[in-house]
Amino acid sequence: MDNTNYTSYQGMMAKVDSALSGMEGIANGLGLEETGKSLTVCREKLESHHFSIGIMGEFKRGKSTVINSLLERDIMPADILPCSATMNRVTYDMQPHVELKMMNGSTKSIDIDKLTDYVTKINEENESRAAEVQEAVVYYPCRFCQNGVDIIDTPGLNDDERMNKICEEVIPKLDAVIMVLVHGSPFSMSESDFVRNTLITSGLGRLIFLVNKIDQVGDEDDIARVIDQIKGRIRVTVLERIASIYGKDSQDYKEAETKLGSIRIFPFSARNALKGKKSGDTELIKSSGTEKFEATLTKLLTEERGAIEIGSALNTIQRAVLDIQDTIENRRSAMSMSAAEFEARQVKALEQLNQLRSQKQNESRRLRARSREVQKELTEKTTNFYSELEEKLLSLIDGFNPNPELLAKPEKQEAAAASLQETLSSTANKSVNEFTEKIIMGLQDIIGKEALSSAEFTSDILQQMKLVLSTATGTKQKFVSRGEVVGTGVEFLVTLLGPSFLGIGGFISGYKEAGIKGAVTGGLVGSAAAFTSIAILSSMSVVGLPLALIGFTVAPIVGKKVAKEFFKADIGLKALNKIKQMSRENVAKALTEMKANRDIENWINQLVNDKFDELIKAVEGECEKMLRDTEASMTEIHKDLTRNEASREQVTRQLNEAESKCAEILETLKPIHQKVEAALKND
Repeated sequence: MDNTNYTSYQGMMAKVDSALSGMEGIANGLGLEETGKSLTVCREKLESHHFSIGIMGEFKRGKSTVINSLLERDIMPADILPCSATMNRVTYDMQPHVELKMMNGSTKSIDIDKLTDYVTKINEENESRAAEVQEAVVYYPCRFCQNGVDIIDTPGLNDDERMNKICEEVIPKLDAVIMVLVHGSPFSMSESDFVRNTLITSGLGRLIFLVNKIDQVGDEDDIARVIDQIKGRIRVTVLERIASIYGKDSQDYKEAETKLGSIRIFPFSARNALKGKKSGDTELIKSSGTEKFEATLTKLLTEERGAIEIGSALNTIQRAVLDIQDTIENRRSAMSMSAAEFEARQVKALEQLNQLRSQKQNESRRLRARSREVQKELTEKTTNFYSELEEKLLSLIDGFNPNPELLAKPEKQEAAAASLQETLSSTANKSVNEFTEKIIMGLQDIIGKEALSSAEFTSDILQQMKLVLSTATGTKQKFVSRGEVVGTGVEFLVTLLGPSFLGIGGFISGYKEAGIKGAVTGGLVGSAAAFTSIAILSSMSVVGLPLALIGFTVAPIVGKKVAKEFFKADIGLKALNKIKQMSRENVAKALTEMKANRDIENWINQLVNDKFDELIKAVEGECEKMLRDTEASMTEIHKDLTRNEASREQVTRQLNEAESKCAEILETLKPIHQKVEAALKND
């Protein structure tokens, strides 16, 4: 199949990598150590880039066959219930083999044909082996796994114990998800809950829906009807979730309605796709639907992913160009001064830089105080939540009224108690998830606004430093004030910061409310203030706040088993009252323990602390980087002025060469910049 997009993507990545390396050399040659470091970090990140795609769905949806169709070979064990007892990860290598990561920390290499023996539960022997395996890493020359892509085959969504761990450890690290559905039971409860609770706030752009086994449906009209029905169910599910968090009148709800018009959903037959590829049957491949699906997957892994990765690198390069140009201009301007004259100005400049360091410390203190305010503000919300949760659970208990005649036998009583327990646990978990999601979205808005405020503060510091240096060297320097950052708008910033930012949540609106004017993308050189703002924002992981990952569970609100002695002497209505009374006591006890342990409050405090610590670190790091480079520039200028005439001429030639190299690099990047811009506009 066509590899044009992959080739183009690899070519652009290679050119950007070369540009970063070239800019590193220029920056270090000018003594701009911090600028050089930022280019090095960006280059290393680009070279070691990683992208993870999770294959999600319930048992018997054909997830493993979907992966095999991408590999074009039967590798993942399929058609076994349950299929996967371990996590299976496919990564690229020219030589097919499997590496098992064992529970005890060791690794074990096996032949790829032996994978089934270690990752399935088809018999006691296999299940025993699988219990010792934490993860199976399949190395295979799959074209979709080129450029650092991993395909992750997860347990079924209805494997509660395994999925709890996956939700906590794997999902927050996924860049995209392929949700495998089937026409017979489209969008089940577990699939619906998973999309609503875990993925939807991270953005529909990360989701591709595959309706597998479509070859079992009738003609094209029947297939179209099935797809429309599933689209409708997804739409209803998502909008219900958004309405419960933000309300139907919210901007988030309106944005969700718009986004739902572009759900990526494909009719698919993994079995026919695999069979066709193995036999070379082009008609079978075409009828399977794999061509349209793979074209979308390829676009996701090249154009969409590339726009984010390359756009971020271009921004780093543009920022470096501005630093280098300022340094060259200042050093040239200072050449007309005497060493003694500059030394006098340098003393005053260093005093001013120390004052700017004090401003940086004040900003950090302000953010720490704000962190304490936010902790108090968000933890106070738990008081009403506990009351509402208790009222909801007690109402369920009161409304639980099975036929008393069915409770005459102990086993029926236990079944009734278990049914109530399941209802209470499910309701409690859903309530906690919704509450914590509201807390997270509220924090995202707060952090977004504070990040913008701090980015603007840092931009002001940058401009003041430029004035300090230009005054010391006699260079004319225009001051760009806060709020003068202009460009193509928040949309580019959203794309630049990564796929997890592309959500329906309140983070984007929080940014807009804070008044950002946008980020520079039109042209390869723009406002230094804009790039400084983006540097602060993109260095933070506020966009990746995981949803509902709390270090406790509310499932024990009602005991997992009901003690038989409660029912030995009771029948009918008396047994029902006993069940209800015991359930009320368990609810009261569990909620009392939750309040006493401050589980939710401690989680909120830790979350707020972590996010504000990240922001403070980003602000301090960005300011200190600029301060050090400014000091380094003054040191180099002083060296220039103590040289003899011949040495000064050599320095001038070096500055001219650095300027010329920058221009060459920018010219090389223009076509790539235009492609990235076009990709962003099309999204």
